[in-house]
Amino acid sequence: MDIQDYFVIDILFIPMETSNELWQKQETISNWILISVIFIFVLIAIVIYIFTLTIHQRYKNKLARQKAELQYKIALHDATLQSIESERKRFASELHDGIIGKMTAIRYNLQMNLAPIEVDSLLEACIIESRSLSHQLYPPLLKDSAIDQLVQSCIQPYQTAIAISYHSDMRSEIMLSEEQKLHIIRIIQELLTNTIKHAQASVVNIRIRIERNILLRYTDNGQGLVVQNNPGLGLQSIQYRVMQLKGTSKIYTQGKGFKTLIYIPRCVQD
Repeated sequence: MDIQDYFVIDILFIPMETSNELWQKQETISNWILISVIFIFVLIAIVIYIFTLTIHQRYKNKLARQKAELQYKIALHDATLQSIESERKRFASELHDGIIGKMTAIRYNLQMNLAPIEVDSLLEACIIESRSLSHQLYPPLLKDSAIDQLVQSCIQPYQTAIAISYHSDMRSEIMLSEEQKLHIIRIIQELLTNTIKHAQASVVNIRIRIERNILLRYTDNGQGLVVQNNPGLGLQSIQYRVMQLKGTSKIYTQGKGFKTLIYIPRCVQD
């Protein structure tokens, strides 16, 4: 066999070996491509699963918050209705025991032809009590009076039962609606009523600061308050009115006495 034969054999075998190597490389590349594709699909599936789980959890949390808010609003509404009924009973009692009792005494005095001065004093007492009840039901001149004047008029009847220190800081003139004024007055009345009934306090401090917002600070030196999961009707009524004013309230219970801060935002009406 001469050198030409060897040359022919080399030529025949070299392409076969090269083709085999190329095939092996192509198979390896295909395997890596397949593994990469599978890995990418698995990764996408994991991301989709986590995303779906997160969205589902957020939806559950949103539903839970909405349910809690609804229950809270229902509880406040029920508390408001009970508070209204309680106020009706109180006014009915005051009318029966106060004004009606005095009117009965006046009638008796007239029948007995007693001195007019006694009748006059009873009539004067009836007028005073009637005026007080009327002012509690709906403050006079609510539309035209400034909030500072209304607060002073509101606390006046309570000063016979407890010492009240009131200070106002009017840093800007604001125009409040009648509804806003009435809510603020009712909040202060409810706080004073709770203090007189339950706190065994001797002094109340009321501070109100008005800029574009209203900050109301109320404290007493009574026995304090134990915060419960279900607050009483008075506090629930206050919370309801603060919510109607789109405000926030905070009750502080550390130490003796009662303290609350009520913040009412953006009260200026353009």
